[in-house]
Amino acid sequence: MSSRILLTGSAGLIGSSIIKKLLLEGKDESLILNPGRDNLDLRDRVAVFKYFKKYKPGTVINCAAAVGGILGNRKDPVRYGTDNILIQTNLLDASYIFEVEKFIFFGSSCIYPKGIRNPIQENQLFSGELEESNLTFASAKLSGISLLEAYARQYNLNKWITVIPTSIYGINDRFHTTTNHVIPALIEKFSLAAKLKKKRIEMIGDGSPLREFLNSEDLVDAISILLRLEEYEHRRYNIGSGREISISNLTKIICNAFEYKGKVKWGTPTDNGVYRKFLDSSRIEYLGFKSKIDLEDGILEVINHYKSLTDGRTE
Repeated sequence: MSSRILLTGSAGLIGSSIIKKLLLEGKDESLILNPGRDNLDLRDRVAVFKYFKKYKPGTVINCAAAVGGILGNRKDPVRYGTDNILIQTNLLDASYIFEVEKFIFFGSSCIYPKGIRNPIQENQLFSGELEESNLTFASAKLSGISLLEAYARQYNLNKWITVIPTSIYGINDRFHTTTNHVIPALIEKFSLAAKLKKKRIEMIGDGSPLREFLNSEDLVDAISILLRLEEYEHRRYNIGSGREISISNLTKIICNAFEYKGKVKWGTPTDNGVYRKFLDSSRIEYLGFKSKIDLEDGILEVINHYKSLTDGRTE
């Protein structure tokens, strides 16, 4: 097996955290392949196959994806479908052709059907109707998991697995109020409102849904455990923190951190999305994983980092 690790999406929150973890664990930097978008367009099948032929990775960790929050999924669903299907299909096909031994595919907790029992177990994938707000993204990701497992069954690729993390946050996230996930979007929203002294902030949904969040540093601890394994008992592994919080209480943490004094106006339940997404992470916990970073402490760390990057920003 080649000792090279191909990490896609290395500039993103999860990918950058994995690189940091690998280096801290003593992995030779020259053995970590992390091409940026300018060097390798993962949607280009010919380019992907040429890359694999040249570098011959033994392990692939696919963090690359077109991702976004509710508003992003509503605005550009075609891109969330086509880009993800192209990326994951090209990587899986090339990995088979060039004999990649270990493949870790990243799913997302939003790919589980709506209305299913919680805590959510890995075998509940493909068991029901998907949430409309991210239907195209979830469908694309499910097609990737289906293809990975088809390869694994047909060709006895026993080290090809899927990880399904809960909502991830961390200091290397992107911050934008319309296209990203809830924590960075809220941080951006309340920061600008506080600086501009806005009297009111309007929120999407009524604040009642429950969500589970995991710091990216905790996530990479779980990935490290999986990378060290020589065999896998399961094809899918949920990775969560084991703690839930309502969107309204999450908002209070961020609101207080920015000392925002205006009114928070909540919307209607029709924009809530899935009411609850709480993962059963017993499979990864059995392997020794445990979330260590308290949510409020983690959020405050992200906010302090964000403030250091945006000092003086007013728009």
